[in-house]
Amino acid sequence: MAPDRTLIAVDVKTDAAFRFGSPRPLFAMPVLAPRYTPGSPSYFAVSADGQRFLVNTPVEDAAPEPMQVVVNWPATLAGSR
Repeated sequence: MAPDRTLIAVDVKTDAAFRFGSPRPLFAMPVLAPRYTPGSPSYFAVSADGQRFLVNTPVEDAAPEPMQVVVNWPATLAGSR
């Protein structure tokens, strides 16, 4: 992924020697993915044939779920016995 969040493709050949082609842009990623480090979560997956992408993106215009705080929950549990 390029710094401007564009997903980049590079052709790779591994016959007698390792060779790679010129990078070419595919599409702009709709997420701000952090720099990759081993073990970090993946924000996209590529199909085995390399023709489709599954991209983890936030839902637009989604209202946040309200948070519920339960106070004195041990007493509530004790009263249910």
